[in-house]
Amino acid sequence: MEAIAAPWCRSVPDVLSELKVDSARGLTEDEAKARAAKYGYNELAKEPPTPLWKLIAEQFEDTLVQVRHVRQAAAKAAKVL
Repeated sequence: MEAIAAPWCRSVPDVLSELKVDSARGLTEDEAKARAAKYGYNELAKEPPTPLWKLIAEQFEDTLVQVRHVRQAAAKAAKVL
């Protein structure tokens, strides 16, 4: 069973026929297991989590945050002088 070309553009009976599925009964348990073993489960791949260091670094990419940090540094430098 290969991918069906544009199944959303075809009639339901055509798609069911090509997938070899009975709309009233669905797949047998054995056929469902066999297809899951061959094609995998109907799941999206999970994205790896974003590392903590990257989440923190992204906080400093905002221009307003950068201006705030420069202003704080300038204020601290003015106090020292």
